[in-house]
Amino acid sequence: PGNLSNVGLQTNSNNSTTYSTELSKQRHAEDLNEKKRLSRMTGNKEIYEEKVVNRIVVNPKKSHQ
Repeated sequence: PGNLSNVGLQTNSNNSTTYSTELSKQRHAEDLNEKKRLSRMTGNKEIYEEKVVNRIVVNPKKSHQ
């Protein structure tokens, strides 16, 4: 759900087309931002998992305390 206040509306016969085009562009931009966010989360998860695995392999006794 995006902020539709930035969507340009024109009062002509192409109003519906213009609105749909602008809304599509806005949703596309939002989708790209969400994709970037999820990509960062995945990268952070992989880094965290690697740290945990390394900690268990290096210090197996300490990880279970």
